[in-house]
Parts: sequence; structure tokens; C-alpha cells
Amino acid sequence: MIMAIRHGESEANLAYEQAGATPLVYERGDDEVTLTERGRAQAAALGRLLAALPADERPEQVWCSPYLRARETWRLALEAAGEAARAAADQAARAASGETGRAAVGREPGWAWPARQAAPSKDGRTEAAASDKATRQIAADGAGRAAGQVAADTADSAAGQAAGGRTALEADRERAQRAAGEGSPRAVWEAGPVTWDADRLRIIVDERLRDQEAGEFARYNLAAIARLYPEELARREAEGAYAFRPPGGESLADVVTRLRDFHVGLRERADGRRVLIVAHDSVVLGLRHVLAQSPDSDLAAVLGHAPVLNASISVWRSDGDRSELVRFNDISHLVRGRTA
Repeated sequence: MIMAIRHGESEANLAYEQAGATPLVYERGDDEVTLTERGRAQAAALGRLLAALPADERPEQVWCSPYLRARETWRLALEAAGEAARAAADQAARAASGETGRAAVGREPGWAWPARQAAPSKDGRTEAAASDKATRQIAADGAGRAAGQVAADTADSAAGQAAGGRTALEADRERAQRAAGEGSPRAVWEAGPVTWDADRLRIIVDERLRDQEAGEFARYNLAAIARLYPEELARREAEGAYAFRPPGGESLADVVTRLRDFHVGLRERADGRRVLIVAHDSVVLGLRHVLAQSPDSDLAAVLGHAPVLNASISVWRSDGDRSELVRFNDISHLVRGRTA
């Protein structure tokens, strides 16, 4: 099983949303952006959701983007899951001693993953993805960051980024191997003393799970790009948002290239364990394409499943070499907790 979540609402999400159609220059680096108060509440709701899962569906291995907002999301989710686990243990102890109250977090209706993929809405997308709120959220993180996604050819994209005899993909793989090493204090650490079933979850930070790089446009929203780089915006319009690669940045095809490489290694490293991935909207979209084993000629179609919402969760069940989508872009845990 693979579970993928997008980080909670970030300060950049909020800044882009508040700017709207006004040009914005956001100074903080993409890897340094932190969560808003709402984003922290969303991360806690994720933790409570994971704690409510039955033991045989909880993650056993956690992989995370190196960016601060993703690592902060997991830290807060883990803390909330630990608190929920302690509360469940206290309730069970009280129940065993004859006190009233619920015995445990346990399996609640609607919280365990269904055996089959949930039916989409009439337009082929989840209700959450089709909402107006979803549109505002994706504008906060995605629209101004990359000014478009999906480039034409995956192989050309990897080769085109070669530097000094190494492709960008090879550099990413080397960084990932270093990050996964047992002696790397930056990349691998114990999550904390209180997790489910008294086990410790160790998370692995992998560079290939970073967000789509926006290059020269990283600090600007679309309105600022239109003012400062009108020729690039015209090129984007001519090529289509799905085929545009910003100067010095990545297309979604580039993201898919590194995610495909990540998935090959994950199958060996996970060795049948249930995996949780904490990352970004572009990563979740790219994983959908990779896990479906779709040809790259169909890559533009994955944008029909955007936006990927803050703190949403997507789930795939594995059957040999195939992965079945169980649910996608689910925020029901936020709606229940009123943090959406």
C-alpha cells in the first residue's frame, strides 16, 4: 500500500491566495516555507486520521520531501497520532476497569480505506478537487510557482539537464542514496518515543520528492510573471500549460522522471511494507501517473485530476507489479475536523 499526502497549508499558499491577481514577489526560498496556523491544524487532523486506521492499514515506512513544510507536516501529524494513541490507551484502560467511555480509536465508519476505488463525481474528479475552495488552494501553491507543468518528452528532459557528464536524475539518485544512509543525521531520524503499537517510525527524506522547481519564476505569481516576463507567458500560452517548462525549472515530465526512478527503488526498500509519502501537489500528481503505468504521451491528462489539496490523502493498493487507486485527493478528515 502507498499513501501520499500533500503538506498542510503553507505561508506561501496563503500569500499567493491573498495576492490573487495582484503581482506578488515572494522572497522566501521554496525549501524554507513553513506552515500557517491552519496548515498545522490540518497536519494534526492527518495524524488523527492515521491513528484511527486499523493496525493492518497504518504506515510502516515514511518517506518525505526535504522541504520544510513537508517535514513539518509529518512532525505535527506524528505528534497528533501519538496523542490519539495515548488517549485510546487511556480509554481502553478505563473501559477495562469498568469506567464508561470509548475503548479505543479503532475502526470508524468511513475511515478505513475501501477495497475498491471510490466512484468519481460526474465530471470525473473528486468532489473536493472540483470545489471552488480547491481552486483557490491550488492557486496559492501551484499557479504562480511553475507557471505551467508537463513538458513534452521525459527522456529529452533528463538528457537536457545533463551537467558535467551526469544527468539531473543521476544527481538526484546519488543525493537520495546519501539521504537514505544510516549515518545521515539530516535525512534519517527516529520520529519519537510514542507511535502506534509502541514502535518507532523512521522517516527517510528523499530529494526526488521535492516540489516541482519553478526556476527563474520561483518567487513570482502569474500576475508578476505576466508583468516581468510577458514573452514567457506568451510561450506558455502557445505551448499549453501542460507542455511549458519555465527557464531553469522543471516540467511535470521532469518530476515524473525522478518519481519513476524513486518508485523503482521504493519497491525494493519497502519490501512489502505499507508506505506513507509526505510531499507536494506536483509529486502526488506525478505518482498518480507513475503508479497507473500510463504512457508519457498521456501525461497531460493527469492535470485533469488537479488541484491536489493541502493535507489531502491519496491511497493505492499494490497487487504484484500493479497498483490500484483506492481514493484520491481525499479531505474528508479535514471536513470532519473543520480544518479544510
